[in-house]
Parts: sequence; structure tokens; C-alpha cells
Amino acid sequence: MDATPPRKEDQVAVDVAGGDDAAVIAETGPFRTALHKLAALGVEGRGIEPVGEADRVDKNVGDNFFLWISVNCVITTFPLGLLNFGLGLWDSVWVMLVFNVLGCSTVAFAATLGPLTGLRQMVLTRYSFGWWGAALLALLNVVTQMGFSVIAVLLAGQTLNSVAPGLPVDAGIIIVSVLTLLICFFGYKYVHVVERYAWIVVLIIFVLLYAAGAPYFSVTESDPPSGTSYSAAVLSFASIIYGSAAGWAPVAADYNMMLPRHTSSVKVFLLTFFGLFFPLVFVELLGILYSTALANNEDWGNDYYNNGGNAALLADALGRYGSAFGSKFLLFVLALSAVLNNTPNVYSTGLSFQVMGTWMQKIPRAFWTVLATVVVAVAAIAGQSSFSTILSNLTSILGYWTTAMIVVLALEHMLFRGGYASNGAGYDPAAYDDPNKLPIGLAGWLTLAASAGAAAVGMSQVWFQGPAPVAAFGADVAKEPSGDMGSELVALVALVVYPVARYLEKRYVGR
Repeated sequence: MDATPPRKEDQVAVDVAGGDDAAVIAETGPFRTALHKLAALGVEGRGIEPVGEADRVDKNVGDNFFLWISVNCVITTFPLGLLNFGLGLWDSVWVMLVFNVLGCSTVAFAATLGPLTGLRQMVLTRYSFGWWGAALLALLNVVTQMGFSVIAVLLAGQTLNSVAPGLPVDAGIIIVSVLTLLICFFGYKYVHVVERYAWIVVLIIFVLLYAAGAPYFSVTESDPPSGTSYSAAVLSFASIIYGSAAGWAPVAADYNMMLPRHTSSVKVFLLTFFGLFFPLVFVELLGILYSTALANNEDWGNDYYNNGGNAALLADALGRYGSAFGSKFLLFVLALSAVLNNTPNVYSTGLSFQVMGTWMQKIPRAFWTVLATVVVAVAAIAGQSSFSTILSNLTSILGYWTTAMIVVLALEHMLFRGGYASNGAGYDPAAYDDPNKLPIGLAGWLTLAASAGAAAVGMSQVWFQGPAPVAAFGADVAKEPSGDMGSELVALVALVVYPVARYLEKRYVGR
């Protein structure tokens, strides 16, 4: 990670009243010739540079809704409901609803900052964590988004293999990765065009899955956990549900910073919130219901546990509509829905790379998306046998640093940047790459350190169990990790530490 502050002569010139893609391309050093040729083909030339008000050409505020529907009404959301740690139907449902509300709210808040500032999400962290702190968060975001990308292409590859057993999983992974790259490479406009409509077909397939599984769904409780085991299961399932929703907070503003500054923050919040909440609840509930069906349909249960996991289960269910149409065509379309989920992962990974250092910003966003795609495909091919473990651990761990980041951004915005009443005036876009105008980040670093300690105390993962879940739920946690309370402790610590530390930083440092 190159977090070296830029020299004056290296800073990217941005006219915050203008500064279209052509002006940005002019500042990209040795890559300007290649970028001009790509721009002629429609490739987005802009990276993490601020968008001036004159260039806020996107007037479709409804994209805040449709983007997130497409991103989450996908095959990769379905397994989340199955990871309910043995909770019964109704317990799983209330946990899913409550923690989706919390997770979706973090993303909706983050999204409101895009139109207000014209800044990408990871760039916004520079205004609270400073130059170096933002570079660290960008690195964490690269790992996070690429981790989610691995999950998406891996499940898609396995599902394509179920459709066509002669097609190796490796080949399916590569196909989905390349399709994702085609969208991400061209950039912002094309991401929105694809995501605006693609959800409709996928939604129909999920409705058909509800109908296919209905005869086997059970609303009666069958030996759910109790006592401390119940509490531990609730916390762990809550951590997965919250993490899967809140995981979009580090990228939310990347997809609406082209909207005009006067765009209603309330409208952006509500459209983003419900764009996430509706598909997450709809598809995760389907997964929860299918978890009850596994005991009622022996073939489905055997295939899920022994012969291919989620891909095999979906093939069995859609097979009720016929082999050719259901378990082939419909499953093929559902597998490709992973592209919709994977697109923001890869696109925003390219932007996060640029936040990590001055020379990395000089390398165009489009090239970083190519690198991310290659790394993700290789990692997915290597991790084929560990889908559930990767999904469970990533979504839980993701909640830790995302929670710290969003609490800090919210406190900074409301307490130190004038809140929504200032209409974004508390953020100086011209300071985005000038460490001398940004906070030095001591408050942010201190909060991250304290939050890391809180996460270590409360986490319960396969590879580490913190003292809090062990003390609360006993030694059995070490045998089968559950009872994760890391995100909750991180939120409490960040809420206490950051306001005090930031007040002292501004008083004695002045920025």
C-alpha cells in the first residue's frame, strides 16, 4: 500500500466547478493516450476525482432504487437464509428483518453523501480518517469487495456446472468474471443501464422458486436451539445478515455522486434503503424457507448436503418446471444474475485501488478493474470447496470495519461538517488529494484501533473466538463458532471514542 501523500506537482488538477472526463484524462500522465482512445469507445475516464456541479449529468435519482434491487435480487443472496445456525422459521425471520433494517440504513446514509459532495465513497473517508487512514480503509475495501466477488463468481460457476455438467466450474467462473469485466470496464453509465432493468427477469425466477418449494416448506419449529445456544445462534445469524447488507456502505456513493447537489437527501436515503431492503428480505426469506424444506424432501436434502450445495438445491427446485426449461434455462439465467451482484464489487475495487496511493491514482480505473477480475477468478478457482465457510466468515468480519467506518462518517458529517443543513458545504472537494487540508486522521486511527480491540473481544469465527462469546456461551463456542457480537461492540466503542478524539484533534490541530 502506497499511502505517500502527493507532491504539489503530482496532485490531479480538478476544476470543482467543471472538470469533465476529458480534463481528468489530461492529467493521467503516460496513460493519457490510451485513455483517450478508450474514451472514444465509451470507456469512463474518471476515477476518484471529484465531480463538479456542472458535470452532474445524471438526473435519474430512481437509479438509487433500481441499482440496489438488481445487485441484491440475485443468486448470491439466496444462501444467506440457509446460514441460519439452526434457528426456526420465525426466529430466523425476525432476526433477518431487524438486522436488514440496520444494515440497509448504513448504506442509505452513505449514499446520501454522494450527491452532496460529488465524491466517491472511499475518498469521503479522507475527510475523517485523513490521507493515511483512508488508504488503510481502501485496502480493507479492496479485500472485502474482492472477497464478495469471489463468492459471486464461485456460486455462479458451480451453478453453471449444474446446468451443463460438461462445463467445468473453472470455466463457469471465468465466463462470469469476463461478463462482469465488460460492464465494469466501460464504467458508471453502463453499470446503471444494465442494473436498471436486469432485476425483472431474476425476480420472476425467484417467484417460481417460491412456488416450487411451497409444498415442502414448514412453518412448525423442529428442534430449534434453546438457552445459550439460541442466543449464540441469533447473534451469529444477525452478524451475517447485517454484514451482507452493510457491506455495500463502503461503495454506496460511487453510484450516485453524478447526481446534482440539490438532490433530496431524504429521497436518496429512502430509495437506497428500500432498493436494498426489498430484495434482501425477499430472497433471504426464500433461503430460510428452503432450509425448512431440506428435512421434508429427502432428495433435496441429500443433494444440498452431499452433492453440490446451493447449486444442486436450486437445480432440484427449478427442475419441477421441467428439465430443459427449469433446471437448464431458468438455472442458467439465475447463475448469470451473479454478474449483477459482482459488478459493483469489481467497479468499486478499481476506485479503492486509486485511493491507496498517488501513483495508483495515476493508473486508470479501467486497468485496476482488469487486475481485480484476474485476481478474483484465480481465488475463486482455488476456493471451490469452501463456499459456505468463505461466505459465513466474510459477511461476519465485514461488519466489523464497515461499522467503525460508517459510525465515524456519520459522526463527522453530523457533528463536524454541518450535517445536511450545510448542503455539503463542510466538504471542500479541492482538498480531496491534499493532506495539508485534510484532517491528519488521529481521531480516525484511534477509533479504528479501539474498534479492532472491540471486534477481537466480541468475534466468534472458526479461526478465533473472543473472550466475550466464550464467557457468555461457554466452551462449545470453540467447537462450533457462534454468538458473534463483534459488530455490536465495535459500534458502541466507535460512538464513544470518535467524538471525543475528533473534538480534541480539531481543537489542537485545527483540522
